[in-house]
Amino acid sequence: MQSAISRLPSELWDLIIDSFQHDRRSLLACSLASRSWLPRIRSILFHNASIANELEYLEFESIVEASPEIAGLVRKLEWFPTGKSPKYDWLHRELFRILKVLDKVEELHISRWRAPELSEDMKQDLSTVPVFPMVTTLRFSAVELPLKEDLVRILRACPRLHELKFIGCKRSDGPVPSPAPRDILLSETPSALVPTTMTMINSLEWASSDLYIVECLLQGPFTLNLRSLHIVHDFPSIDSIELHALYAQRLIRAAGASLEELSIDLAPHLPPLEEYIDLSHNPSLVSLGLQNIELSAQKYKEGWDVLLRALASVHSSHLEEITMLFCMKLETHEEDLDTLDWKELDKLLTHLVHDRPELTVGVIFDVIPSADPAAWWNTLEDCRKMAESVKIRLSRMETNYPGRLEFVQLPSWMVTTQPAR
Repeated sequence: MQSAISRLPSELWDLIIDSFQHDRRSLLACSLASRSWLPRIRSILFHNASIANELEYLEFESIVEASPEIAGLVRKLEWFPTGKSPKYDWLHRELFRILKVLDKVEELHISRWRAPELSEDMKQDLSTVPVFPMVTTLRFSAVELPLKEDLVRILRACPRLHELKFIGCKRSDGPVPSPAPRDILLSETPSALVPTTMTMINSLEWASSDLYIVECLLQGPFTLNLRSLHIVHDFPSIDSIELHALYAQRLIRAAGASLEELSIDLAPHLPPLEEYIDLSHNPSLVSLGLQNIELSAQKYKEGWDVLLRALASVHSSHLEEITMLFCMKLETHEEDLDTLDWKELDKLLTHLVHDRPELTVGVIFDVIPSADPAAWWNTLEDCRKMAESVKIRLSRMETNYPGRLEFVQLPSWMVTTQPAR
């Protein structure tokens, strides 16, 4: 067997081993077949590391202590503690220490963590050297984040950071005092908390209720050079909606000419703000996604008005794709469409497509699913009728620019055949 292995170039064996990257059992078997295969197999097995509890952490730590070279193989670390307690004292003790050992990690995902106030030793460590020198992607999910100054220290410890995601996060020490909304929107140059560094954030996903995250991003410690921005509103209360919208607009404005991809949630109950959404500061926009547009102006006219204002404010000559996700409920009827200004939407889309020969417009219909499978088919039929009605209302776009308007009528959860009765 060993002679047969030696006759083939190592590159070919690497390709063969790579074909088993999703088959852990086969990789473990191959690791016992030839010592020469072991480095490649280890690089696959330890490329992603997931730690869910203290027992898994201790097991992983023992492996790294026995074979220190394994620490340099981990490129993606997922830290998602499970259990009833959100505190996880062991996680507080070990997270930063193990990350200093895994100094080749490029993607770091942290979930369900209640971050403590950093100790003085941790603050000193984070302030002196790049603790996480290779991290380019950092994702916080359902995390109670530390104090603003401590969060800044953590972000500064990632000098190569390019992609940030905050999903369902809030700060652990209570709500941040809310400054006056208009002052936030109109303030062009926020004072930096710390001197800016060469770190540039290129991609940001903000789907959290706490606004202090945006404050940290706008006030340092790096340059926002956003090429991709995804905003999903997570309102803690109706009273905070206007403030959230203004913070979102400020992020869009801060992205400026670097922004190429924007996806934003036009959530119900948006305030009637003329400044939201204003895309006149984003002349390099290539892809625009407008999500969660309710097809019932009787209840959610604000979201429709925001849609029209956003399209009217587009100044980018590079735009190639517009995607609009319309949401309809089971009680949505065709007469609800008559309450919306489709004529103005048709006019705006036609104008945008006329000036941009590469631009296509996608219209997606999403329906809130019913618990009764027998009702799926009826909903599917309603969705098809709704799509046909929208096509008629966008007749100018359809007639003058055939093929530039694409409809997706079927939500992915729906069945494609009528259920047996």
